[in-house]
Amino acid sequence: MPKLYELTDEYQAVLDAIEANGGELDDSLLARFEAVAADWQDKIGACAAMADHLALMSGAFREVAERKRRLGSAYAGSAERLKNYIVANMEAMGSTKVEAGEVRVRLCASPASSEAVDESQTPDAYLIVQAPKADRRGILAALKDGVAVAGWRLVTGRHHVRID
Repeated sequence: MPKLYELTDEYQAVLDAIEANGGELDDSLLARFEAVAADWQDKIGACAAMADHLALMSGAFREVAERKRRLGSAYAGSAERLKNYIVANMEAMGSTKVEAGEVRVRLCASPASSEAVDESQTPDAYLIVQAPKADRRGILAALKDGVAVAGWRLVTGRHHVRID
């Protein structure tokens, strides 16, 4: 089967031939038009079905990835809780080293860290400044209301595909 862009070109060629024929649709042009139109619609349908299938697969993979991310986070949390449990029990026993079969566990001093008591009192010198982010929805609403927003323009006339 020809590619969609080839069918689109052929469809346009048939329309140009009809125009060149003074708008008259003779039997040969009609047959050519019907064949191209049917093939073109079938190809659009096939492309739309594939796009719909790929969108569904994409959603399924995103869901699987999200479940695996949550599971990975749960495993990481469980591992951290077990390590904290080991630390608490080794500290309670005054033990710094345990050998259990092929596993060796050592209690090590952690490097110094900081802990916020009241983060709102942090001096400005220690605050990280983050670049502001444009409020795209607010900008769109303003542009639709006729308000000029520097550096932005309202874009209309674009199309997207909705597959039902």
